Amino acid sequence: KDNLKQALLSTGDQFDTYSPDNDWWKFFWIKSDTLPSKPFRWPYIDNFFFSENNTHIFDESPTYRLSYSFPKHHIFPLSCHPFAGAMLPVPCNIYAVVNKNYSPKLC
Repeated sequence: KDNLKQALLSTGDQFDTYSPDNDWWKFFWIKSDTLPSKPFRWPYIDNFFFSENNTHIFDESPTYRLSYSFPKHHIFPLSCHPFAGAMLPVPCNIYAVVNKNYSPKLC
């Protein structure tokens, strides 16, 4: 996490991170729009951190650990799917991962 934070902040004084309790981060441009009563700006990039055991990958945050826990065979091997004009790596069983936490009708 320390290396990532240094890399993000090395982009100059135009960017910042919001990281409550160091569980997850929001990376944003300091000149972008403010959000009412929020200590970060919009748009932002969410950064979540995951750990693993022999069978699962799970969110490091105790608050989200049970909700965001996935069998490794749903994640690996990664495959590529288009997003905003780029082919990006995604879980091999993207539907199982998305359906666990999100409504496909909303995404």
